[in-house]
Amino acid sequence: MVTRVSKVAALQELGLGLSAQGRFEEALVSLQEAEALAHRVRFGMGPFLVPDVVHARASVLYDAGRWEDAVDVAREAARLRRATGSTDSDQLARLSDSLELEANSLTRLQRLQEADAVSAEVISMRARLPWSERARALLNRAAMLTEAGRHAEGLEAVLELVRSARDRPASDGGDATYSSGLVNLAVQLRMNGRWHEAVEVQQLAIGEVRLAAHVGGDDVQADLAIALANLANLHLESGRPEDAEAPGAEALALRERLAPRSLSSLAALTDSLNNHGIVLAELGRPAEAEPLVARCVDLRRRLHDAQPRAFGRALANALVTHCDVLTRCGRAEAGLVAGREGVEMLRRLAAGDVRAYGPWLAGGTDTLAEATAAALGADRALAVTEESVDLARRALADNPAGFASSHATILLAAAERHAADQPEQARGWAGEALDLVSALSAAEPEAYAVVLERARRVAASLG
Repeated sequence: MVTRVSKVAALQELGLGLSAQGRFEEALVSLQEAEALAHRVRFGMGPFLVPDVVHARASVLYDAGRWEDAVDVAREAARLRRATGSTDSDQLARLSDSLELEANSLTRLQRLQEADAVSAEVISMRARLPWSERARALLNRAAMLTEAGRHAEGLEAVLELVRSARDRPASDGGDATYSSGLVNLAVQLRMNGRWHEAVEVQQLAIGEVRLAAHVGGDDVQADLAIALANLANLHLESGRPEDAEAPGAEALALRERLAPRSLSSLAALTDSLNNHGIVLAELGRPAEAEPLVARCVDLRRRLHDAQPRAFGRALANALVTHCDVLTRCGRAEAGLVAGREGVEMLRRLAAGDVRAYGPWLAGGTDTLAEATAAALGADRALAVTEESVDLARRALADNPAGFASSHATILLAAAERHAADQPEQARGWAGEALDLVSALSAAEPEAYAVVLERARRVAASLG
């Protein structure tokens, strides 16, 4: 019996090791063999071996990007763990692990209502477990809430984590969790429109993670890439692309190295390709940006072909970015093709969940309006512009703190685009943007200085 149990453990360890090397099919074969053998262990550890192996299989499927399969297998692991009837803390932790894996897979698939329910159960369950278990659940829940557009709730989850991690000893995982918490706190502050605080927290997080990266493995390098990428986004959204270039380039280089690790790492690389392309375009270097963005579209199209539900928004956003860059390169007709495809994808997604996808649709429609004006004339773009402004107002209502700056930017773009053919409407848009940004700037002058200057300039030019 001991020999059989040991063999199950060895096969499971082998499978997880193969998965870490990206050899997912071989890993699944090893775990299937382990599961078949585990079913033959009738006594002692028997009832606990099978769910452990099933959970390991779900984990490999998740790392391989097979999130539909991962949901089903993680759910089965949770069912088997409940069926043992054990309530000790070790088995409760294992059950919560399977539920968390199910929630993370559902989030990847944008099945956010289902993910919310499972994630809430994990949080409740881990209240009875050691602090480190609850901390991990808070990080995952914050990521789910961000995907769902529930930014205020996401911020509260991360604040709870950071406050509790600050007082935890390193032996309890306090230092590592505090660093991860800071990285995620900066993201949440940015999503809630608190850019000045976000930059300060992100700089602190980068210092913390950079120290750990000297001795840490790929996971710490991935955390550093997240922090650098978020800092670049903060500078970009605050109208300072010149400050975004260096951290964005470093994040891109890190993610190039990590990309072969897993599908999630490859997806992170596409994020940097897209975002660094935007930075270069904003710096007036669209010819340098275009190959990066074209590569992003190609990679995301392949990911989307394999997992349509998981990568729909990512592909749509890459197409919209490509539309913008092609237009800046003087290839507006080609930009229209990419932009129309991206906006139609976003339109379908927003029909199912306007809160989660509405902001992306508003921005994509504004980009499409710019390409339409460049290719066909401003008069032909008016209907698309009006739609983008209307969509932006709806997104602002859902997230007044986080989307205000983006809404103002869309209004200013609309005013500039139609200053000649629709001067009265353009004046109204510019005035609305100026009022909005003036109010924002009173609270955070540094964060809104660039967009406020633009709003004043546009409003003055229109009289």
